[in-house]
Amino acid sequence: MIRSLCESLARKSLHISRTSFSPVGKYASTIKVKKDTEHNVNKVKNTKRDQERFKPRSLTTPMTFSQWKIHGPRLYEKRLHFLMKAGNGAKALETLQVMKEQQVDISPVAYNMVISVLAKQGDVKGAFKVFNKMKKQGLLPTERTYSSLFHGCAVVGHESMEIFDKIVAEMEHRSVTPNTITSNAMIQALAFCGEPDRALEVYELMTTNRTPVDSHTFCALLMASKAQTSDNGLKMAVDVWNELRRLDIKPDIYCYNLVLECLNHCNCSESFKQEDGKLPDGWGRYSGYAMLQFAKDFKLKLYFISNSKCDVRKLSLADAEAITNAMDKDSVKPNPKTLYFLMPLLPSGTAGKAILKILEKYQLSGDVMFFNSLVRNVAATEGFSSAMVFHK
Repeated sequence: MIRSLCESLARKSLHISRTSFSPVGKYASTIKVKKDTEHNVNKVKNTKRDQERFKPRSLTTPMTFSQWKIHGPRLYEKRLHFLMKAGNGAKALETLQVMKEQQVDISPVAYNMVISVLAKQGDVKGAFKVFNKMKKQGLLPTERTYSSLFHGCAVVGHESMEIFDKIVAEMEHRSVTPNTITSNAMIQALAFCGEPDRALEVYELMTTNRTPVDSHTFCALLMASKAQTSDNGLKMAVDVWNELRRLDIKPDIYCYNLVLECLNHCNCSESFKQEDGKLPDGWGRYSGYAMLQFAKDFKLKLYFISNSKCDVRKLSLADAEAITNAMDKDSVKPNPKTLYFLMPLLPSGTAGKAILKILEKYQLSGDVMFFNSLVRNVAATEGFSSAMVFHK
């Protein structure tokens, strides 16, 4: 009796505790909305407080010591980051000068941002001057510093080779081993400076130091192959592509476009003259696995025409399909630039059909310049009626 009475009292107290803290009826939704509103108001207040605390202030706004301790170096780095994104090198230099005048501690990150924005603008000499100031203040350059300088050399081209050599000498003096990003920047700079042999030396140094390579490395090497003479450029492109396949690295769309562009630039010269229909001198090692591996993706054929010269600029309609099939295996989708480089490689009479088939398969939409060049090419080779298909 007493036990049952205690159990009933316990159940009633549990029911009261549950109902007293959980709103029921028409007031439940009102209380919930009120709580959500209070939460949102507090969230907005906290957000405004944070924005007020960390918002960039004017460089000339006076600050207390506590405010300067919070906002000072971070403020200038945020400003430099904004100027770097905007590509304003003059304002970045001005901000760096203000930091020196106000005796703000300048970190390597701030110097790197100034060097980066100057290098992107092509002012590699100005970037190198900031680099020297960085060293005078006792700050050690980072790998990003060297990468930015090499990118600046790539923008300028052959005129920046003197600065390129100075940067390499500085790295050797400090015993700096370039990582993958820095090595790729070096190869790209040498490609735009017209030094393909030195670009290959950088790649050999990467293999010696066991520096990881990626698709960007081979894109830079393919850029360097365009700087070679016509026959050597094609050989180098074949070598680079075979090395990429040997290392089982998936090429991206940039690799495919660069190979097609290289095929457009590399005409066969007089050195390809050969008797008895054999491969020319220097191409013997391409007659085996290497040439077949290149042909596996691009179906490259060497045609010997009447004057005993090698013509590699013509691919058949099936070859265009083989290229797109190779892209599908690598999960790469062609873009209008791919078709722009592929079109001159196809023989007249089939180029329009092949390009139209690829456009429909991948549902590509090019710009006006692309379709203008496509219509002009098809009209010149296949006639006006075939060009009207693309006009529609």
